Amino acid sequence: MTSTLFRNRDSRSAMLGAYERLLKETPEAHPAQVATRFGDTHLLVAGREDAPPLVVLHGAMANSAMAIREAHSLFERFRVYVVDVIGHSVKSADVRLRLDNADYAEWLRDVLDALGLSAPHVYGASLGAFVARKLAELAPERIERLVLLVPAGIVSAPLLRSISQAGIPLILYKTTGSQAALERFVGSIMTSPDEALFAYLSEALAHYKLDISVPPLGTPEPLRAFARPTLIIGASDDITCPAQALLQRAPELFPHATIEILPNCKHIPPTDPVSRKRLCDRVSRFLLG
Repeated sequence: MTSTLFRNRDSRSAMLGAYERLLKETPEAHPAQVATRFGDTHLLVAGREDAPPLVVLHGAMANSAMAIREAHSLFERFRVYVVDVIGHSVKSADVRLRLDNADYAEWLRDVLDALGLSAPHVYGASLGAFVARKLAELAPERIERLVLLVPAGIVSAPLLRSISQAGIPLILYKTTGSQAALERFVGSIMTSPDEALFAYLSEALAHYKLDISVPPLGTPEPLRAFARPTLIIGASDDITCPAQALLQRAPELFPHATIEILPNCKHIPPTDPVSRKRLCDRVSRFLLG
């Protein structure tokens, strides 16, 4: 059967291996799987069982093992559910959902129902933030507090800058396998060196089918009913979600939100232990506020 996500059967095997290598950094995480109307969905669970539930959603072509390695400092305060976003992870069903309707919101609501979570905290990064926003539109009562990190679907990326810094190197790497092009692309989105993450991204870019679909920008009307506390975190040097544009437009969608910008950061914030803990602590203070 032809894969929707992967170039071939070997590609899927390669990404499963990449997933397992990342997961070694979080041995305390427990795998789980739930059924949704769009297909089976995998997730990792960690943290205190008696703590408030927190659902974490990763970005495009990532996975739960990649996301949970950034969330270790959250385990002390939350029961963390890191979900493999369907259509963007090797661990969930091999299907892509539409971005221009309520598919992702329905999918995430199915996941929450299967886990028995009536209204958890929700924390989405990049494409995961778009998915979280879609849930806020469809079912605002299902979110206790919301955190959006470098969110997709709120502002547009500057076209020429995105093409020159990221688009052209990405296409070159996908077509020629150029290591220099790969380093240029990864350098345009990663703030600091991370050998494990670089290795994962190189495999993901080689083995996933290139999907250039851009999440549609949100509008205020579908979010009128959503008034839960919201924290939106941008990055000063993010070419996909420009900080100044985010500061200007995010209040149109979330007039009650707290909006902050990480200084000297690109789309992927620093992944060293100190920076990870600092970001997790900021998220924790907000969610427990």
